[in-house]
Amino acid sequence: MRVLLKTLLGLLLLTSSTFAGIRGPGKYAGIVIFDRWDTCYLYSGTYLMYISEKKKELLRAYEGKSILIDAKEVFQPMNPGDGLITRFKIIGFAGTKKNLPDVRGLKLLVTPGFGDDRSPKFRLEIENIGKANVSFTTNEISPTLLGLKDSDDSMSPSDGKSHAAITRCTFEYARDWKQETEINGKTREFSIEIEGLDTIKPSYVLKPGEKTEFSIQLHISQGDYDFLFGYGGGVHDGKGLASNIVSFNIDSKGKASLLTTPTNRSTITSQFIESLYLRSDPSTLLSPNVEL
Repeated sequence: MRVLLKTLLGLLLLTSSTFAGIRGPGKYAGIVIFDRWDTCYLYSGTYLMYISEKKKELLRAYEGKSILIDAKEVFQPMNPGDGLITRFKIIGFAGTKKNLPDVRGLKLLVTPGFGDDRSPKFRLEIENIGKANVSFTTNEISPTLLGLKDSDDSMSPSDGKSHAAITRCTFEYARDWKQETEINGKTREFSIEIEGLDTIKPSYVLKPGEKTEFSIQLHISQGDYDFLFGYGGGVHDGKGLASNIVSFNIDSKGKASLLTTPTNRSTITSQFIESLYLRSDPSTLLSPNVEL
C-alpha cells in the first residue's frame, strides 16, 4: 500500500520552534480522553500524545481529567509529530501555569450545525461559568478531528485503531492547514474553514454567565469521525480544557450525520470536565507516583 502524505503551508508553519520538538521521555500534561474506537489520548488542545493500548486501562479512571505524567518510554516516528507513550508514572493532576492561558472559569461546548445541506459544520462555544471576568485568546483555540487510521500507515504513532486526522491546528493557522493522504490512488483530504475568520478578535473578555460562539466547517473525506476542540494547556506543561466529543459520519456525497455514542465511551455532557470530577470517587483513582 502506497501512502503519500502531503502537508501544505499550515504544517510547514508548525515546524517552527514554537510547534516542533522531540517527544522523548519526560513530563507530559493533558486531558485523558478515549475516542469512539477506544484509543486513549493525553489531549492538550493544540497537541496530543497517544497512550499505548497495553497501558490505556490504567488511565480509564482519569477520563476527562487534566493530569501530569512522567513518561519513561516514548515512540515518535516523525519529528515534528506526536508520540506514543508506552511506560509512564502518574504524578497527579495538572495545575495552572503562569506561562499558559488561564483556563479557570471557562467551559467549552461543541454542537453540530449540519443544517438542511448536512455539511459538516460545528459551533464552538466558550462560556464563563465563574464569578469573575475571564479573558481568552483565540490563537489558543484548537479544533481536533479523530478518525480511523490506515492499517499500513507507518508514520502514525498510534498503536490503536484510530488517530488524529486534524491536530496541531489553531485558529491562527487554520486558514493554511491542509493535509492530503493518498491511499492506493484514492486521496483523502482534511482542512478547516472558520467562518468570519478575518473578523475574529485576538482576545475576548467574558463576564460571568457570558458566552461567545465560533462556527467552523470541515472539508474531509468519507468516514466516521470524532470532533472536539481544546483551549490552553501545553504538551509538557499545565492544565488545559477540552470540549465534549461529537461523533459523526461523512457519506460518499460529503453529507454529515450524527453517530450514537459507542458503548466503550462514557456519555460526556456539556460540562465535560466538571461533571466527571463530581461523579468520580477520589479513592478509586490511581495512586500518583506509581510507575506503570
